[in-house]
Amino acid sequence: MSRIGKKPVKTPSGVKVELKGQNVKISGPNGNLSLDVHPEIKVEYDSGTSEIRVERPSNARQHRALHGTMRALIANMVEGVTKSFVKNIEIYGTGYGVKVQGKDMLLNVGFTVPATVKIPDEVKVDIGT
Repeated sequence: MSRIGKKPVKTPSGVKVELKGQNVKISGPNGNLSLDVHPEIKVEYDSGTSEIRVERPSNARQHRALHGTMRALIANMVEGVTKSFVKNIEIYGTGYGVKVQGKDMLLNVGFTVPATVKIPDEVKVDIGT
């Protein structure tokens, strides 16, 4: 049995799961995602325990591969609608630094003049120490 595939996907509160045939639609605070599951893989949602279970019909090699893949895709969808995307960047070195001035980010990364990067409106920049 697939170690990944046999684990149920827990859905936190605020996440809505809809199953229509082989289509799984997941809605949450950060958006909506849908996936057409392979026809040979079975997906069930238990609203009592708020868990999604993925099952395969046999131990054939293709079924084993699809079992874990479909479960992982569904788990990533649940995470995608609940958590925002975050990218952490660490800058090391003497003389290197970052500052935010208004809607611009000033990077001191080895040039004689700080490099200026415009920050898009939908991006949040947090500079920690």
